Amino acid sequence: GRRPVAAHHPHRSLIAYDNDNHRTERSKRYYRTAPTMLRRRPLPSLLLLGAAALTANVDNGVGVVLAQAPQKKSKPPLQPLGDVLMLVLDKDKDGKVTMAEVNGQLATLGALFANSEGEEGKAYRAMLDGVTSWAPTIFDLLDSDQDKGLTKAELKYMTKLDKSFKKGGGMRELVRDVFAAIDANGDDDLTADEILEGVKSDETIAEITAKVHALFPLRPTPAELEGFVRDTIRSMGGNELNREGVIEYTEWMGLDEDKDGLISRKEVGKIYNVYGKLFQDISQTIKAMGPMM
Repeated sequence: GRRPVAAHHPHRSLIAYDNDNHRTERSKRYYRTAPTMLRRRPLPSLLLLGAAALTANVDNGVGVVLAQAPQKKSKPPLQPLGDVLMLVLDKDKDGKVTMAEVNGQLATLGALFANSEGEEGKAYRAMLDGVTSWAPTIFDLLDSDQDKGLTKAELKYMTKLDKSFKKGGGMRELVRDVFAAIDANGDDDLTADEILEGVKSDETIAEITAKVHALFPLRPTPAELEGFVRDTIRSMGGNELNREGVIEYTEWMGLDEDKDGLISRKEVGKIYNVYGKLFQDISQTIKAMGPMM
């Protein structure tokens, strides 16, 4: 079966390899699309921060690469994702993750990957760009009591996010509901114009937010999440929210697989399967390696 490569390479521990150490098709696709995905997708960026944090433990400014976990016949059950993220990010062990601790981890990772070469280096630098951009927004979103610190209870929403990608967990249904909300004429195809109209429509945003809130009640009411939902959808247009930006985004993300200018329900399903599997793979890496730190 697939196995992680040896621990001497600090970047490849997160990528699935086959027996002869050639990249699988999924890992190739990840490297091609990571720069766009991570700059514009907030939640994958946050999860990948946690994964990357496991590749190095810094002592006096010197990076020490973690060794591969020894294989055991009987493995204890993995801790929940939120608990492991608390373990990794809470550097002073005071029971709260602060934005300063997150920024400190970003600085560490920036130094670690500064001289990385090739597609792998490009992908990880893109990750840091995405995390740096979205981290304050995600932090604020998870910080339900707005006390500037993430508790173990607040990070449980990352556990819920992790579980949502499993069968019956709700994420697939949420993606379908969001597609349906934007698909104004109900023809199972999204045009750039429909996406733009959806972003501008308060009714559509409210409908999508209600669905998000039902799965992830990060605030007492759906209305308190509307700003985040709107900003996330707007990010599909890049720096300029216009038709050209939406088309560029869909092309870079591989959403329009047949290049017909439309995003079909089937195409969205394929992309969901690719990134959903990637998310779960990285989550498993975090949960397996985090406690060793």
